Amino acid sequence: MNTDFVCRRLNPEDTEEFLGSTTSLAYSKEMLTFWRKRYSLEYSFVEVVRGGTRICVLPFGTNQRSKTGFAPFHKDYASPVVFDQRTFDHLRPQLAEILRKTFGLKGCEVRLMVRPEDPCKTDMFTYLLQIPQMAEEELLMHYRKNTRNAVRKGMRANFSFSYAGAECFGELYPLYLSNMERHGTPPKERSYFEDLFSAFGAQAKCLLARKDGVLAGANAYILTAQTLKLMLNLSVPAYWNDQVNDVLYHDLILDAQRLGVAEIDFGPTMKKDVSHAEFKIGFGAVAHPIFIGRNYSLYERLKTWLAANTQRVYRKLYKMFSKPKN
Repeated sequence: MNTDFVCRRLNPEDTEEFLGSTTSLAYSKEMLTFWRKRYSLEYSFVEVVRGGTRICVLPFGTNQRSKTGFAPFHKDYASPVVFDQRTFDHLRPQLAEILRKTFGLKGCEVRLMVRPEDPCKTDMFTYLLQIPQMAEEELLMHYRKNTRNAVRKGMRANFSFSYAGAECFGELYPLYLSNMERHGTPPKERSYFEDLFSAFGAQAKCLLARKDGVLAGANAYILTAQTLKLMLNLSVPAYWNDQVNDVLYHDLILDAQRLGVAEIDFGPTMKKDVSHAEFKIGFGAVAHPIFIGRNYSLYERLKTWLAANTQRVYRKLYKMFSKPKN
């Protein structure tokens, strides 16, 4: 570990300049409130300096009970505020270890969204779309041809659209459960989404698509002054041939245009999930690698390995014994 780097927490009065300073939700007061409430984390911003020069600032949370740290939080990601890119590129592989040892933790994990051209090795990418301000027909021509044709087909399918807040989760959560079951992914509790929507208030919305009065699909998203972050894209397979997902994405982009948002984050996709990645790229989104760095004590590494393998077995069993729903 390079001992030239020094980490320190920023004082509360020094954090104000970074709240809302980037398009990442991790820098919003609402997300920090959500993490504190949901996960009992002690949250603040940390800066890394070398020789008195600030290299970067990033959100960092610690769980004092388990003595673990996360930047920004486990399975979430954030863009660091970088002041010296060359030095940060040198620092990044060591960052988890520096944070762990600085704050006396048993383990630490960082997940950082980096530049599209960054050569870091990763299996996870998120997809960002810079919102073009243009007429709808011109916007359609901006998409890939197959995406454009799918959107136009969806527009002819006579879906009706409406917006809702947290009150829609009574109807939306069963659709979420069926989607997670189809993918073989253990679902989050309903209270997770209720807490998230509670933290963001009117900034958290759902775009619902119906056909003949029946819920066909939905997007759940969070809106800030700079970005729109897609949290969930859900659909009923019976409406896939009507291109419900394509038209939901298109309407989301139109909404971002109307609201003057500069960017949409379509959310993370694993490298091996080529079809979902190509779906997002079809709308003009650009892949940004998510660098994942972990550093744990030997005891914690053993615990993590056991937990990961237990989870893998659980997912296989869940997929094997869950009855698929049409």
